[in-house]
Formats: sequence, structure tokens, C-alpha cells
Amino acid sequence: MESLQAIKPFLESIWESLSSFAQRLLPSAADGIVVLIIAGVAGAAIAWLAARHRYLGRSHLLAAKNASAAGAAIGGEGGLSGEQYHLLFDHNPIPTFVCETRRWGCLAVNEAAINGYGYSREELLNIRFTDLSPEEEMDRLTTTLVNLGAASSNLGVWRHRKKDGTAIEVELLTFRVQFARRQARVLLARDVSRRRKIEEVLWKDVERFGLVSKATNDALLEWDLANDQVWRNDSYQRLFGHRSDDLQPNMESWFAHVHADDRLRVQQRLLGVINSSQNLWNDEFRMMRQDQTVAHVHARGFVNRDDAGSARKMLAVLQDITARKEAEERTRFLADHDELTGLPNRSLFKQSLAKAIQRAGRSGKFLSVLFLDLDRFKNINDSLGHETGDQVLRAVAERLTGCVRQVDMVARFGGDEFAVLIEGLTTEDQAGAVARKIVDALAKPLVLAGRQYRPGASIGISTYPSDGRDVLSLQKNADIAMYRAKEEGRGTFQFYSEQLNTHSIQRLEFESHLNGALNNREFVLYYQPKLELASGRISGVEALIRWVSPQLGFVSPADFIGIAEETGLIVPMGRWVVQTACVQNHAWQKGGLPLLRIAVNISARQMADKGLVNFIVDTMTRTGLTAESLELEITESAVMSNQDHAEKVLNQLKALGFHLTMDDFGTGYSSLAYLKRFPFDSVKIDQSFVRGIPSNRDDCAIVEAIVAMARSLDLKVVAEGVETQEQSDFLREIGCDQIQGYLFSKPVPSAEIVGLLYKTMTRSATVQEGSEKQG
Repeated sequence: MESLQAIKPFLESIWESLSSFAQRLLPSAADGIVVLIIAGVAGAAIAWLAARHRYLGRSHLLAAKNASAAGAAIGGEGGLSGEQYHLLFDHNPIPTFVCETRRWGCLAVNEAAINGYGYSREELLNIRFTDLSPEEEMDRLTTTLVNLGAASSNLGVWRHRKKDGTAIEVELLTFRVQFARRQARVLLARDVSRRRKIEEVLWKDVERFGLVSKATNDALLEWDLANDQVWRNDSYQRLFGHRSDDLQPNMESWFAHVHADDRLRVQQRLLGVINSSQNLWNDEFRMMRQDQTVAHVHARGFVNRDDAGSARKMLAVLQDITARKEAEERTRFLADHDELTGLPNRSLFKQSLAKAIQRAGRSGKFLSVLFLDLDRFKNINDSLGHETGDQVLRAVAERLTGCVRQVDMVARFGGDEFAVLIEGLTTEDQAGAVARKIVDALAKPLVLAGRQYRPGASIGISTYPSDGRDVLSLQKNADIAMYRAKEEGRGTFQFYSEQLNTHSIQRLEFESHLNGALNNREFVLYYQPKLELASGRISGVEALIRWVSPQLGFVSPADFIGIAEETGLIVPMGRWVVQTACVQNHAWQKGGLPLLRIAVNISARQMADKGLVNFIVDTMTRTGLTAESLELEITESAVMSNQDHAEKVLNQLKALGFHLTMDDFGTGYSSLAYLKRFPFDSVKIDQSFVRGIPSNRDDCAIVEAIVAMARSLDLKVVAEGVETQEQSDFLREIGCDQIQGYLFSKPVPSAEIVGLLYKTMTRSATVQEGSEKQG
């Protein structure tokens, strides 16, 4: 009883001291946790008191009775009774151990320790406290306990294992006591496994949010509505150029950077979400960057609310969609504009014309549609390349725009086709003045690749209402007038008339007949001999296509070759010429005629045909002819249209043994460099130069220069269009090798060419026999 009275001051002051200690240890802990800690320590003190009595040899029952009596005595004096202390120790929810300090064996444990670790009381009293730790931590925990001082200590978090092997994390709190006349320690082991997992998750979330806010390309914005404070991440400065120290940390400052035209709408939408029960904010708007450029933003926000539904914070992601918006705007622009020139395209022109027709109908005024096509633009593309051609088109677009008013429209339909819409005309012929202005503007030279080029244009004009009252009619009639202008010599303009429509219909019918001519076998080949000036012998013939139409009669090549080129029919037509000529040559040779070379023309479209070489080789194989039986005549324009491709094709044909001739030499660029670059065997002087010799000094000089140049390059020379003996004599004198023309024979059917061949063979034999007799 005296011993109990001796610890009475400790029992009475334990609440105050433990409460103060716990509050210092866990200043932010809930009051309930503090009470639990105090209760645990108090219970440990009672356990220590009970054990002390057992150690002195008294029975367990007597110890409990004495403790109860001591507690009753203390309680009678205003403190806690022994039973109350016993109750506090056993029912403390924190596992509590009283351990001796030599081997750290357990002297007493409470119910929480038994339930928490899964051991019985007897099992716990027969092990050391350090045995609850994993093997790798036992020595470290022992060292830590040994080195403890007299003061209470928070040992931090340690790992323990339950009886079933489950690992837990516990926070150890300890203080020193006297237990049964020896030093002991009370150890409170609070299970913090769940709290640690929650903390770990929270810290990971915090770390993840920090990494995301730094790594994302999007700007993050958090608005604390309680104090109107705004937080921005680093990407905000990178996207919008505003430094954190330059910005006021409130929402009013942020709204000031929203584009003035969008600001009111953004404020209304955002505040509308905040003041409603909605939580999601989604909007697109513009913001002003620091450099005053405009950024398009897609904002997605979430409003955080308290239990009462009031908005507390708003977190938003601001995505810079400027590139996407610009791409969308570009796509919308290109939907009705030409990418190269920026002019309206055919679709927008038609829409604008439809509206203009309605306005003209109400006002009673005229409007005109001008269709124009650049003259000889294909030559620019073919010879100087598409990049240079694009420069021409942009320059033409600029000149056209300068020729009309701002209320008028200039459009590009594609290729070298343009259109102009002129409104508000008071007379029908006013459009002619605009057309003349355009013709003059396009006649001025452009300097391209060091050369001057005059674009030139052929223009067709249709006028509302006389030439049509709808979009289709006006466009069709302007197109008809434009083609008539081309036929009249280009570089001019033509008004639409009914006569032109009749002509256009006739052309369409002509093209229809031409398209069916090949399948209907309406084409035939005529042959014109080539005569060697030195021997008078026929050295070869040129195969020339002719069209005998059941509806149109005999059609001149001048009337259908150009159309065949435009429509692409020249490619299958050219193949038919090669096949037919080779079959005919094989028949001649099989009939006993000597080896004869047939020349066929290869157009620019045929040169572009990637299967040309294989087709020619296959044709020669099928007909059984050798390469020396076929001569290919290629015009300068065909070579210049794609020089690299032409060089490749010509080298392949030359390697196969075919004879190559540059046709119409002198009518194009006639460059010595081209003759050196391409593997030609001969050149053919165009008949436009032959026609003037020997009377025209300029033509004579040109022809002599061509012959001299060809000789220097070891090339044969053929002159076409020779019609007089004087022309033949002149060509013989300057060293021309062969002639072709009406002087000897016009183009004739295959049956007549045989007679000519026998005639020249007989003449050649007679000349040779006479020479032998004289010898």
C-alpha cells in the first residue's frame, strides 16, 4: 500500500505530462489520437505497477486487488482508481508493450497488442520486442533502443510482422519507467500502414502533377475563388510569353489577356459554369501573347465544389490550337481559292457569278464574263520547267488584278485558264475596253531565266443578258469566244455570237468523228520519198497519216493533227502509224525491194509516253525488221518538253540502233548545245526556210548555217519542202545530203511508192552502166 501511495503523484500527474508530450509530438493530430496515446501510456503505467507487485512475490490476485485498492484510494482523493488505470491499459486501441531493457523481453502487453499482432498474451510475454521486426532490422532496432536516453522518444516508423507473416509499418513511441524495481520501457506501436500508403499515393500524385505541369505543352491554370488567386505553370509563359512576375495573380489580370472580341463571351461562359451546378468548362477563344500576336486556345476546366455545392477552385488546361486553326482556315480558303495565285477558284467564281446575275437582273445593268487562256504557255512549262511556269502564272494573276476594279473578280480555273467577272456595265461593249487593257498588260515582257517572255492571252467575252441569263450559258459562251480568238491568231479578244456557237458545235462534231476514226479504220498512210542528192537514189520514205472520213471526206492533217495533240488521241494514233509503217516495210522487203528506211514522226505526247521504247522494240520484233529499217523524227518541242526524260529515251533508242532525226530544225530554239547533248544522226531543215531559197538572202544564210553546223557535228542534213530545181541545185551546192518535196514526189499511197522505187533503181542502174562503159 505504501508503494502505491509512493506513485500516487505520478498517477495524478501522468495526464498532464503525457498530454503535453503528445501535443508536442503530434501538434496536428486529432484530439482523439492524443487521448489514445495518453490512455496507452497510462495503461502501461498500471501494467508496470501490477508487475512490480508480482515481482515482490505477491500473487496476481493480490496485485490486482492492491492496484484496485490503490486506485480506489487515489480515486477517493480525486484521482483515477486502479481499476480505471487497468481499464485504460487493456482497452487502449494502440498496441502497448512494457519491456525490460536488457534483452527487451515483454513484461506486459495490452489487448490491442494481442489482437493487432495475432499472438496470445503468453506468446508475447515469451518473446523479445525486437523479434517482431524483420531479421534485417532487429540489430538496428536493438541499437536504437539501447542508445535511448531518459526522455520520451518518437522512434519513427519501423517494420513489424504479425504472427501470420503480414508486414505492417508501425510508429514507435517510448518512455522509460521503473517496473518491478528495474528499468523498463513502455513502447506504443501504432499501425500506420494505411496512413503510409495514403501518404505515398498522395506524394506520388503531387510528384506526378508536378512532372505533368512541367512536361506538358499545355498551359495549366488554377483559380482559387476564395481569395481570387491564380496559379500558372511554366508552360503558360512559354505559350503566351507572359512572365510570372509580370502578371497580377488574380483572374481580372488573366481576363485582360483574352482577345477583346472574345473577352465578354469567355467571362459569361466561365462565370456561368461557376455559378451553376455544372463542373465542366469547355470553350475556344483567342488570347493575346506578350508580343501582341494572337493565339487560339482550347480551354477545358473543372470546378471543384464543397459539400454545399459552392465553387472553391477551378483548374483549367489551356491548349494552344493556333496551328490547327490556321490549318483549318487555310483549308477553308483553299476550298474556294487557288493555292498558287490566291485568286478565287472556279467554284467561288460560279457562286459569285450567280449572285451577280441576280443583282444585274434587279438593276437592269449588264455584266460580262471574260475567259482567257495564255498563249504558248505550254512551251514555257516544257522548256523552262514548272517552277518558272508558276512564276508566270503568279505574275499574270497580279497583272490581271491590276486591270480591273476592286468590285470585279479575277479567278483562276486551273492551268493557264483565268476568268474575269465585270459588273455594273451600262453598255455591252464596255467589256471590250477591259479586254484590250488585259491584252496590252500581258503583252509586256517578263524576264524568266534570263530570257524575256510575253505571256499573251486569247480572251472570250460573253455578256448578260444577251449571251445568257444563267451561269452555265455565260461560261460556255465565253469559252466558245475564247477558242475563236485563239483561232484568229491569239493575243486578241472575241465577243460571243451565235455564229461562234455554230462553229463550236461543228468543232465538237469534228472531234467526235476524229475519236471514232481510229476504231473505224479511217486512217491511211501515205509515203513521201527522200532523195539522195549525190546519187539520185531514194534513200528512204516518210510515213504520213491521212484521214478519209465517210462524213467529212478527205481531211487535211493540218485540220486534225493539232486537235489530236490537244485531246491526247495522238498517242494511239502515233502507235498505229509505227505499226502500219513497219508492216508495210516488211511487205516491201518480202516482195524483193531493197532495204528501205521508213521515217515516222514522234510527237511531244508520244515522247512523254513511258512505254514508247518497249512498244517500238516489240513492234520491230513482231514484224521481223531490224533497227536500221526505222527512222524516228522528233521535233524540237518534243525534246524540250522534258529534256532529262527525252535524253534518256533517245539514248535508249540510239543504243538499239535506230536512226534519229531532229525534225523542223530552225523553228524552235535551234541551239547547238541541244544537238551536242542529244544523240541525233541528222537534222531536217524546216520548209519555211527552204521556201525562200535561193532568192531570199536571209533564208539562204540560215540554211547555209544549218548545213555548216550539222557538218561540224558529223550530222546528215535533210531539206523538206523542195519544190523547184533551183532549190535542189542550191542545196546540192552547199552540201545538203537529202531532199524531200513535191519536186520529186508528193506523198503517195503505198502502191505508188513501189513504182517510184523501181524507177529510181532503173535510173541508178543506167547511170552506173554508162559510167562503166566510159571507163
